Amino acid sequence: MAVSRLGEVAGPGRLYEGAIHGLNRLSDYVHRGEVRDLRSRVAAILLPAGLLVGAGILLTPTVEAYRVGEITTRDLPLLLALVAVAVAAVTATFTRRHVSLALVLSSAGFVLALVYAFFGAPDVALVAVLVETVLTLLLLGTSKLIPYKVLHSQAELPLGGKRWRRIFSLP
Repeated sequence: MAVSRLGEVAGPGRLYEGAIHGLNRLSDYVHRGEVRDLRSRVAAILLPAGLLVGAGILLTPTVEAYRVGEITTRDLPLLLALVAVAVAAVTATFTRRHVSLALVLSSAGFVLALVYAFFGAPDVALVAVLVETVLTLLLLGTSKLIPYKVLHSQAELPLGGKRWRRIFSLP
């Protein structure tokens, strides 16, 4: 009886129930802190992605890897494409409608595929075009599944400064 009682107090069943309870509490905590609209979710992903890219740039040995010099007319198509990518990326932060947001985000990827083609990497450009096409279809298909009233109410949310507080803080 004593061993049975000990098993009920500190046995594997009790341990399992405690682990499930703890995981449920963690899930509830993350769910409460989750950002509610698509624009804020994208912004919440871009910060860690930017930090990882920055860490990769800082930690990669690049001594004598890049040529720094004057910008020539030969570089003009590349610079125009990079300006187009920057404009598309900034435009994505101000776009309110979900279909427009999907198209603006994918246009940045398609222009980057053009940049890869300028660098003579047709295999990378082809993969980028395929990925952007699938991503665009996925975003458009997903937005079609969401009821129109929900999309419309999300698009009407203000683009104010409180958005940043929601992104970077958990309740």
